[in-house]
Amino acid sequence: MTQEMKHYFVLGNSDVRDDNTRDKFIDVCNGFEFYIGKRKILGVNTPFGSIDESDKKLINSLSDGDVLALHHGLHRVDEESKAFLEEVASDKKLLIVHAHSHMKFDYMCGQSRVVGLRALDPDKSIGNFPCVTYFDIDDNNIVFEEKLIGVDKETIFDARNYFGLSCVDNFKDVTYAAENNVKFIELRCNGADWFPDMSLIPVIEDWRQKTEGYLSVHMPNVYWRDGGLVGEKPLIMLLK
Repeated sequence: MTQEMKHYFVLGNSDVRDDNTRDKFIDVCNGFEFYIGKRKILGVNTPFGSIDESDKKLINSLSDGDVLALHHGLHRVDEESKAFLEEVASDKKLLIVHAHSHMKFDYMCGQSRVVGLRALDPDKSIGNFPCVTYFDIDDNNIVFEEKLIGVDKETIFDARNYFGLSCVDNFKDVTYAAENNVKFIELRCNGADWFPDMSLIPVIEDWRQKTEGYLSVHMPNVYWRDGGLVGEKPLIMLLK
């Protein structure tokens, strides 16, 4: 038996990256507003990291106990929008839920509680396992639970031995991996790091001796734009 479910969406920055689909996404997704009991649940689009004037009016209509859903967090919108949200959060007791940062947040801003959602994409979830966050909301309580769908806790804890790091600062992160027995690391090769830095070799050797781990390399980003390849020149030459 199938069960119908209502779905509501807010737009994020990734939804407006493609010139061919941007306008259609904006046309069909206008945010949302509905009620759970007496609580208003308001979803506002922030694809460009800002809040427009019409959405500010909707946000100002919220009352204590209501819920505001955004893609960008308070620390990721532009300065004007940030100041607006902080003022609203100080004046009202809201739950503000956001994504974008790919990591969990749970803190107070003024009188409002701000909850950040971790990513479901394993490559983007920062600080812990990827998950889906379930909110249980009624007139009296708002609680939430993070779940990795379809995987039991025993499997999750066993899988920790097979998770690794995708480095941002190669020296710092490889050293961390060696000290914490992280057996899988991916070197980041962007910009100046495209050409091998030979001074990194002893750091990698130390990591190998301590962990007997596995090393991979994240290639620089390359894009197809205006009929040609755009990105790191050495990689483009190799692809050609």
